[in-house]
Amino acid sequence: MKSRRIPLLLSVLTLLWLLIFITPAQAQTPEPPPPTPTSWTGEITGRVVNQTEGGELPAELTLMLHVWDENFQEKLMRDTEMQPDGSFVFSDIPFEAGLIYGVMTTYKDVLYFAQSKAVEEGQSSLTVEVPIAELTTDASLVEISRAHLLFAATPQGLSVTEVLGMSNLGDRTVKDAIDLPSGGKATLVFPIPPEAINPIFRDDPERYVLTDSGFADLAPLTPGANTSQIVVSYELPYEDGLAFTYTPNYPLLGLILVIPEEAGIDIEGEGIGDLGVRTMPTGEQLHLYEASGVTAGETLSFQITGQLQAPPQQTTTAVMSEPYSPTEVNRATLIGLFVFAFALIFSGLWWRRRLAREPDIPDDLPGDIDDLIQEIALLDEAHERGEYDEDDYSARRAALISQIRQLLAQAEAEGETIADAPA
Repeated sequence: MKSRRIPLLLSVLTLLWLLIFITPAQAQTPEPPPPTPTSWTGEITGRVVNQTEGGELPAELTLMLHVWDENFQEKLMRDTEMQPDGSFVFSDIPFEAGLIYGVMTTYKDVLYFAQSKAVEEGQSSLTVEVPIAELTTDASLVEISRAHLLFAATPQGLSVTEVLGMSNLGDRTVKDAIDLPSGGKATLVFPIPPEAINPIFRDDPERYVLTDSGFADLAPLTPGANTSQIVVSYELPYEDGLAFTYTPNYPLLGLILVIPEEAGIDIEGEGIGDLGVRTMPTGEQLHLYEASGVTAGETLSFQITGQLQAPPQQTTTAVMSEPYSPTEVNRATLIGLFVFAFALIFSGLWWRRRLAREPDIPDDLPGDIDDLIQEIALLDEAHERGEYDEDDYSARRAALISQIRQLLAQAEAEGETIADAPA
């Protein structure tokens, strides 16, 4: 199995290395698409389904439709109300080959998505299913479906970026499972080394709370595989070697360790497999290692050895409260972005292919692409609320779009079938 995964791993590393150097696209104001000779009107129908056994539908629920063009610029937003039987309809919707349609709703303060779809020439309707779920504080069915640790040299020591893909194997959304010392609630809690400094997060800092032993994630975890990604970076002091321990609070199915060859360090330890060195298009080489599954509470230990070689251009990683800015981004931040995208695509593709081997799993758009489209929808809504400035919004959106395009090209090259995918 490992040998079949290596070419995919290399192709993903290649696309994401290119992703670092993309030019941000200019943001556009969403507006209904103008009539074109190839457009027509149709309707989108669907049903809200409560995934929780014994769960009922709410008396009222508002659904939102998002439409994106082939450049993943938002073209239209509409809302409608759910009927008592769970059905809903969006009428007189502009249809066009290449447009992508996504429906979402909020239930008990949690956002849920239907799988995104596209239309073919002459198609008059689309049908979608919007899953919702009841809440639980029981996190016993939560697992880390895939984890990546990237180690890099900085003038201050060793930079570590953790990327965690979280799965919820139950039929309820996990929320408020943890009582914080401050009196608040969190969904999940994660450790980081006690000597770690300058912890920062990819997402809105308000999603996370630092604790005495690490950090807590306040965001709810919806049912399904890889329904949430967490990215945290920090720095560790380093002097000619470091004993690194990793003790997950949730079952961990697999762990990939990544070190740039230029960092001058290696990893060794029991249960650590060497996947070899991979070369990026820019010429930089990454050394990959793999660790087998780790149960919750079990400690994985390994040694990081060698003389750390910090690149001269590198600067100190920003503290958590400072927002990402593409005009001020440094090498450590770029590496953090690379690792986030690497984990998001690789773990999502790995999980979706695993699920695709099971019977009766519909998949109109590849699951990893569908997840990225949902990320764009969340980003657009956050931008509308004023949570991102134009430069930050444009850079993040361009990165997501680049990933989608590369995945479509990669899937086509591998001979995969992409039903209803935009041209």
